[in-house]
Amino acid sequence: LIALIVFPFIENVYMSLSKWLLLISFSEISLIVLGVLPFSIRETKKVFISIFIAMMIFYNLLDFPIRSYTIFYKTTKPEALFVDKIYKKGDILASYKLYRQSFNYYTRRRVVLVDSINELGFGYRHLSKTQRERYFPTIKQFKNMWNSNKTILMLIKTKDIQKFKKIYHHYKLLLRGPHYSILSNRIKQ
Repeated sequence: LIALIVFPFIENVYMSLSKWLLLISFSEISLIVLGVLPFSIRETKKVFISIFIAMMIFYNLLDFPIRSYTIFYKTTKPEALFVDKIYKKGDILASYKLYRQSFNYYTRRRVVLVDSINELGFGYRHLSKTQRERYFPTIKQFKNMWNSNKTILMLIKTKDIQKFKKIYHHYKLLLRGPHYSILSNRIKQ
């Protein structure tokens, strides 16, 4: 009960607090009912059946706030579809300080992960030094790739564009979204 209420103060849920509270209110009510049931019903069998039903209602109602939180926060489908339209053979896809599986999935291409390994650490440890620098470069290693004659299309959190600008002074903003954006080191035709 407390975790659902406190969550938006700890994590940015990309929605207004009033909307979040509305979304969790139904699951919160079912959770309160779940806590009161054992004290209001005398028969053991009815208690277990009631708790089971209340738990199912709670978990199903919890789906709405979770989906509202994750749908924009996790998916990069709009950005990937945009990249698909402008991608030309030989272009390099990259993501800056993040790994979103949806970007790989919707572009159907391998993505260079700049300063990000995340859950790919096991595979990373089994790559050669050359492969590590090619597919998992640090920010400094990526600078050579960014300044090369290859066109790079890069997924970045919109809020990180200013940080990126301090390191890489030239870039073209191709798509600006509320959560993710696409940058390039060249102007795309």
